[in-house]
Amino acid sequence: MRGQWHNTHWIEALASEDIPAFGCVEITGAVHEEPNRTVLLVSQPNEDSVSPFAINSHKPIPSGGYGLVSLTGPVFCLYDNASTPGTGELWGPQAGSFEIKKGHLGLIILGGIDTERGIVCVNDASAGSLWWIGKTTEAIAAEDTGDVEQHDQLWSATGNHFTVLNPHEVAFPSGLRVRWTYYPGWTDLVAEPFDYTECA
Repeated sequence: MRGQWHNTHWIEALASEDIPAFGCVEITGAVHEEPNRTVLLVSQPNEDSVSPFAINSHKPIPSGGYGLVSLTGPVFCLYDNASTPGTGELWGPQAGSFEIKKGHLGLIILGGIDTERGIVCVNDASAGSLWWIGKTTEAIAAEDTGDVEQHDQLWSATGNHFTVLNPHEVAFPSGLRVRWTYYPGWTDLVAEPFDYTECA
């Protein structure tokens, strides 16, 4: 319905350096300030796919100043224009930048690209909250990575490809139906088969 409001949750943050509007920031700590305020400490991300992280609001935060950040979404965020965001893609924090980057983990692209301001609408892609389904396009050895192609709910190929980890002790054959997600602390998307009896 038009004008329907969504429930993005904003939290007060204290910046250790100048934070641009819509910037992706690393959460480095938290403090309790009176009267009964929880304040996150934020700075520029210092590693790729860092966690925890947040997205700044539409207002810049000066160094030593306070602002509002969100840990969830949907929110708009600065993106690295070396790639064009596509709906459903995984992007995430990158070291030494307030822009999110394709192939990193943490966020899913919802759309709404604004090339003039360099922002795109994203949402949290927390572990278990988002699963893709598809098929392997090649055999993936046990405890190794390989390529999968995403399918829709009717099992039609979408043309979107992902690199996933097979963490299991059995190989995945080519054409195996799988689903995948990501987990905090893991650097790869983690896949599991729909039917283990089809594995080698």
